[in-house]
Amino acid sequence: TGPIYTSNTWSEKKVYVILSYTGSDTSGINHYESSSNGTTWSKMSSNILVVDKEGITNLYFRAVDKAGNTSDSTGQYIVKVDTVKPDIPTMKYEKSKSKKSYTPGSWSNESVNVTMSYSGIDTSGIDHYEISIDGSTWKEYSSFVANDGDKTYRFRAVDKAGNIGTISNNVSIKVDTFTPAPPK
Repeated sequence: TGPIYTSNTWSEKKVYVILSYTGSDTSGINHYESSSNGTTWSKMSSNILVVDKEGITNLYFRAVDKAGNTSDSTGQYIVKVDTVKPDIPTMKYEKSKSKKSYTPGSWSNESVNVTMSYSGIDTSGIDHYEISIDGSTWKEYSSFVANDGDKTYRFRAVDKAGNIGTISNNVSIKVDTFTPAPPK
C-alpha cells in the first residue's frame, strides 16, 4: 500500500480510489458505480478505480445493493495526476548594477542577478526552482545574486505534483568585483 491520496491534491503517480461500505444494508452491496459528472453512471467491475489520466478528473460514486436500491452520490472527488517531470527552467542573467546582460562563462566586474522562469507546459504547474552550487545540496530559489568567485551552477524546476525536473547543464558564473592593487 502507498500513501493515502487526499482529494484535490496533485499526485506524481496514478491514484487508486478504493471504495468501501461501512453502513448497514439488509441485502448487502452488489456493486459500485462511478460518474465524472454526477449524472451518467457506469458500473464498476470492483471497488477499486485507477486514475492514471494526466490532468484533473472529477469523480462521484454510489453503491447499489443486491435488491437494486441505489445510494445517494458521494460529493465530488477530484483526482489530479501529473506524472511528467518539467523541462529545464529558462534562466536570465543580468549584471546587478548596469542591468546589462551577462554571458555565462565570462568574467563580470559586478554581481550577477539570476532569475528563473518556466515557459513550457506542465500539467500541475511549477511549484519552485532549485539550484546546486559547485555540486552542493539542492536549495530552493526563484532568483539569486552570484557574488565574487568562479562557481558552477545547475538548475532545475519542481512541479506541484513533486516531479523533479530535468537538470540543466553546468553553468559557470564568474564574478570579480575587487579592484586590483596598483603595480609596484
